[in-house]
Amino acid sequence: TVGFVRRRGVQQSYATAGVHIQPSSVRWLTEVNPFADIEYVTDLDGRLLTRSFDASVEMDYSSGGGVGLQVQDEFERLDRDFSVSGGAVVPAGDYSFRSAALSMRTSAGRSLWANLRISSGDFYNGDRTSVSLSGQLRISYQLALDFSAERNELSIPGGEDFGASVYGGRATFAASTRFFTSAFVQYNALTEEVVTNVRVNYIHAPLSDLFLVYTERRDGDPATPTDRLVSLKVTKAVAF
Repeated sequence: TVGFVRRRGVQQSYATAGVHIQPSSVRWLTEVNPFADIEYVTDLDGRLLTRSFDASVEMDYSSGGGVGLQVQDEFERLDRDFSVSGGAVVPAGDYSFRSAALSMRTSAGRSLWANLRISSGDFYNGDRTSVSLSGQLRISYQLALDFSAERNELSIPGGEDFGASVYGGRATFAASTRFFTSAFVQYNALTEEVVTNVRVNYIHAPLSDLFLVYTERRDGDPATPTDRLVSLKVTKAVAF
């Protein structure tokens, strides 16, 4: 399970700029989109905590696919040490690190499409290489299968090099325009954790839904679930 907690006592600034170029002289190229964005986070005394600068260019093909290139420059101030898998510890201090990523995607209008992303660069005082693949297979207008896989290889001084892999799959079935079901499974190979989520959605009236959701998590021992949760939610739209 992955989540985040918003920072308190900070000032955050964000800016982005880019252009959309549509070259009429290149038939196979629909659009070129270079852009850049920067995020700047300080404490209430103006001390820099986080800075992230991204410069990217994306190209969309007339076939529906595309390719993108991203270069990222980051700064992070750590007030305390933190540990990562493999026995390594990243000491408190100021860190500046850079990375680059290449992404490629096929047309989402096809029955089978995929998105591949490869990135490599610094990670605090070490190195990280990441490869991710996601996509969808539409078997019919009622049934679709989504898939995802991500592999991270990390090398941190003072610890063993290690890799972390996460795999996911989702099946979505529309029995009608008012009744939908989906089942999602995610496996974390590093922690040997399996998360399952099954959802039933029935639209009982316009803008009104009934959701029945079953969630389960298993850690290590596949025969014994760690958590189980069944939830029911009903909404009703009322016009005044």
